[in-house]
Amino acid sequence: MTPQLNRTTTRYQRIFCGQYYDDMGCIGFLGDPSKDQISVLMLGLSDGVALAPIGASSRVARLVAVDLDQTSLLRCRENRDRLASHVNFESVIDDAEHFLLVTPDCFDVIIVDLYTDSGYVPIAFDQEFHQLLKRRLNPLGHLVFNSFGIPMNLAPFNGSTPQSWFAHCLSHSWDVVHYLPHRRNATFIVGPPPSNILDT
Repeated sequence: MTPQLNRTTTRYQRIFCGQYYDDMGCIGFLGDPSKDQISVLMLGLSDGVALAPIGASSRVARLVAVDLDQTSLLRCRENRDRLASHVNFESVIDDAEHFLLVTPDCFDVIIVDLYTDSGYVPIAFDQEFHQLLKRRLNPLGHLVFNSFGIPMNLAPFNGSTPQSWFAHCLSHSWDVVHYLPHRRNATFIVGPPPSNILDT
């Protein structure tokens, strides 16, 4: 008799495969630790590869994804379908800055994953953009910035790379900047120390 696979294990293996976007699995540990459920705003959807690790946490009750590219929702259909049923997923086709200006909502975690074809979007370095993010963030909330680039991905505050420039830009806007090093990216986490130790 062949034993049945544990569904939880199977689902886990489908979500986490050792890629840089698996760092988004930390989202469930962020935000106000007294909240059983959190809301997440994702600025930049692309192919939606980060949706599954974000939705793997039972704390993520609402996930709003904003992207200017209308084809992103078509490209990420399979990844969107992997979201757990408890996640209320909304998608908005809009410019990230405009969305932050017009939405009345605040979020427990805001993810910034915005890029052009050649690198960082200029707005990521804009202090006014950072102020908009602060206004849309709930108390004890966190910002998560996906920062690509080698060779300084394991020590993003060192050297004279674009990643280091971005890290120091964040430090000018925010009191506390943590990061999760990865072989391809560094995930910056801005806000109070997380309630759990995040160790990749």
